[in-house]
Amino acid sequence: RKDGKPQPGAFLLLVPTGEVHEIRTAFRQQSDLDGSFEIPGLDPGAYTLIAIDNGWDLDWQQDTVLSRYLPNAIPIQIPDSPNHTHELRDPIPVQSK
Repeated sequence: RKDGKPQPGAFLLLVPTGEVHEIRTAFRQQSDLDGSFEIPGLDPGAYTLIAIDNGWDLDWQQDTVLSRYLPNAIPIQIPDSPNHTHELRDPIPVQSK
């Protein structure tokens, strides 16, 4: 959400929490028209989720760029369950580029 409204087209970046400052694995997605999203293929574990408005052209692999967005990132824990799904209880804040 941005300004209390669903944000379509937001750049979503999900990174294993242990790799936040030295990214080796990242999952990227775009929010749907209603602001929802799915990121398939995740292994169980701790992740950090960042949503950035119009963030597709950012050089997010650079720690100096990504560090700006980390204070408002959301920690996510994907459970070790048969379907490895996790529904977020609260909306993800979309940060301005």
